[in-house]
Order: sequence, then C-alpha cells, then structure tokens
Amino acid sequence: MLGAIIGDLTAWTWENDHESFYPKLVSQEAKLSDYAHTLLVTCDALIHDRDVPISEYRRLFSFDGWEKERIKSVIRAIAVAWLYENEEEMRHAIKTYCYCLWNDKEEIYAASFMAEIIYALRHGTTKKEAGQVEFGGTFYSFAQNDNWQKGTGALSILIRAWNAFYCAFDYTSAIHNAIKLPGNRQVNTILTGAFAEAMYSCEMTFLKKKYRPEGNWYNHIVFPDSIIAKYSDILNTIKQHKENVRVFYPKNRALTNVELHNWITIENPFQNIRINTELRRRILKAFDTGWEARYGFYLDDGWIYVCRSGILLHRFQLHQNKDGLWDIVHLQRSEAKQSNSTVDITEALYVCEHRCFFEEWRAENI
Repeated sequence: MLGAIIGDLTAWTWENDHESFYPKLVSQEAKLSDYAHTLLVTCDALIHDRDVPISEYRRLFSFDGWEKERIKSVIRAIAVAWLYENEEEMRHAIKTYCYCLWNDKEEIYAASFMAEIIYALRHGTTKKEAGQVEFGGTFYSFAQNDNWQKGTGALSILIRAWNAFYCAFDYTSAIHNAIKLPGNRQVNTILTGAFAEAMYSCEMTFLKKKYRPEGNWYNHIVFPDSIIAKYSDILNTIKQHKENVRVFYPKNRALTNVELHNWITIENPFQNIRINTELRRRILKAFDTGWEARYGFYLDDGWIYVCRSGILLHRFQLHQNKDGLWDIVHLQRSEAKQSNSTVDITEALYVCEHRCFFEEWRAENI
C-alpha cells in the first residue's frame, strides 16, 4: 500500500521537482493525486472493518467518470491484497462484496490479477511464481498476448506496470522503469510501486555507487511533511499492519547495495544441517541489523542474501527434503567477499535461532 502511495509521489516529483527524483525519489513538496487518495480511503475503510456494507463503503468515494474509475477499481485491489490474510476472503472481497467497485469485465480481471499477484509476492513467492496466478487463465497468458500488451484498457496498463516491475531489481529501479512507460505517470508508478513493495518493500531507495561517488548510496524514503500532517493516522496504521503481516525480510529494508555482482559457488559447510519449519520461518522473517546482530538476511526472488552495512556477502536457497525439513543449498559468495569464510551466515543463523525468539516474545509480552 505504501509503495503505491510513494509511487504516486514520485510521479509528481518527476514532473515538478525533477532534481529530487533520482537522489530522493520523493520531493518534500510532492502532492497526492486523486488515485492515491482513493487508495488511502479504501485502506482506511477496510482496515477498520473487513466486512463494511457495500452501500456504506460506496458513499466514501466520489466518482469522476469511466476513464478514471476503471483505474481506481484496480487501485482499490491493492488494499484488498494486503488486508485479507486468507485467499478465499480476499477473493470474496473482490467478487462478492465488490470492494474494488469494478463495472466491466476487463476491470474485474485487472483488479483480480492485481490482488492475486500482490498477495503472492508479499507471501514470498518468486516473480515467476507470482506471474502464474489465475483468473480465467494465468496472468502470463494475458501478459504475453500482443493485443493486451499494446492495449489502452486497465488490464493492458497493469501488464505494462508488471513488466516494469519484472525487469527491476529493487523498488527504486522499478519506479525508474515505470516513469518511462507511456500513459498516465501517476497510474504507472502507483501500480508498479504496488508490485515492487510486495516483493522489495519501500523503506529505502538505492542508487548504484557510480551515481553517488561520495558514498551513502542508500537513503530512507521520507514522506513530505504536508502528507504526514494530513494522513499520519492512516499511514501509521498501514505501517503497523504491514509489519504485523510481514513473513520475510525484504531487500529495500536491508543494508545492502544494488551493484551487479558475480557469484561464486563455494563448498557448503551447512550441508548436514537440517532446518525445521520454525527456524525457516525465523530465517525468512529475519531482523534489523545492529551492533548485536551485524549480519542480516533478506529474501529476494527465491534467494536468501546475507549482508552487512551495505556489503553483500553470500546467498543461498532453502530446499525442502523428503523428511519435510529444509536444507541450505546453492551456497555462493559475492566477489566482494575475498574469502570462503561463512562466519556471517553462522552468526545470522544464531540470531534467528536464539535472539529472534526472545525479541518476538518480548514484543508479545512486554
């Protein structure tokens, strides 16, 4: 949800404060479009009442004609995808309660695909897996059709936003891709930002080091003061909800970098370690790094990466074996790491196995 809102603000920044776009993404002068306001109203309504009567819900919105409303139906699906933890309930909210307020066949397809893809991504699927979600056929079957790729309707706009996200490697680059798409910039960056947040989150913006020779190639994305003053309650509620339902640690929250890396396969000292379901859950969810936990994990498109203070060290995958446990496989090191030492992984695993349990217990009981 926040990724879509930030995406909207980046379009304003591109058009009105261009110098702030690349280093910050969001200008302190940026203003929300009516599309973003619609998303916030949807979030506010459904986050407080997942079963709000449709007549009461509909009265919350003003309607501006078919051209805008067909897009708003897809934008409302972003909130639905985040606010329902059960897939059947999510689909019920779209098709039965009609919380997306769709009016045409193409809009129901676009809204359903929007929700299904975000739901899949925020639960840790790869891009390839997310593209296989179904509604009258797989999303890929539509996305690969030349007529849909070049059309002007809601589904065509969604497909182009998906392509901008699919070709990106983090939230920042997804927005960079979206800003160059044809059509309405606000719509393109909102939809692309929604996809990107579900996989990468949107706490920080990264740039390659060559664009930041002075260092500090990552910055926290900051909402304009005027937006915070007006929408602080719902923005904070969304942030808390997002943290409550988080199941993995995302790239744009980690202290990593977005350089092009060469990966070197190394001997795997963890090949005899069996990871149970609970430890796997903790590895994926991970933790914020700091003095007491120097090395951290994050999930990106099926790989678990290990980083520290902007340096990328290792990556590996978890594979479920015939006993239902999980193995560390495909262990690789980055060329930035000059030795095959895996102390970083060992320390991060220790934090997941011991400290993470304490932190979760403290959050629930203190």
